[in-house]
Amino acid sequence: MVTRLTADADKIRTVLIRHGRRTFVHWTPASAVPSILEHGLLCRRELEARGLPYEPHGYGRAGKEDDFAGHVCLGFLPHWGMMRHETGPSAVLDIRASVVTTEGTFYCPDNTARNDYDFAEVSSWTSAQHLDDLFEGPTDYKSANYQAEIWVPDGIAVDDIPTVWFRSEEDRDAVVTAMGPLADSLPQTVEFGVRRSTFPESLPVATVDEDGLR
Repeated sequence: MVTRLTADADKIRTVLIRHGRRTFVHWTPASAVPSILEHGLLCRRELEARGLPYEPHGYGRAGKEDDFAGHVCLGFLPHWGMMRHETGPSAVLDIRASVVTTEGTFYCPDNTARNDYDFAEVSSWTSAQHLDDLFEGPTDYKSANYQAEIWVPDGIAVDDIPTVWFRSEEDRDAVVTAMGPLADSLPQTVEFGVRRSTFPESLPVATVDEDGLR
């Protein structure tokens, strides 16, 4: 995946180092993991252009999804509130923090779906200072608002996804089974982990049957 660095890239790297931030996260239905690890984590516009299926989600108001269709959303923490609305199991991807140096990445201090942000305005919040303002303090690892968002244009390469987290070994094993031969061709840098504390307790367990991963 070809990306261009923002003019603020060096300053952004300095902010990440000062806060000790090496990864951000993206949560997704577990059923999407095989496609993500084959094609990368793609924005909705790119998924549609390639004819790849995906699970749509709400953006807060009608038409807003078109504004954000060219970006992928990352967070400091998984959005448990949204995850609890899922009818199937979820996965959480660790994303290398270096992706936020991509030109066109913007930083929002709150949940864009729950606030009536003007896209033209929020998409202009692209500087190292805008990123720095998301954090709780000058050297804090945490964000000031747990729902702060980072929007990266186009998509994220598989090489920038070091870990995929699952709530249980059953969920992890179901995804690996669904991936079939693809699992053996993944970059060695991708790991599958189990960390229950990352997930709400109410999520269903993944299963694989003749209809695929559920």
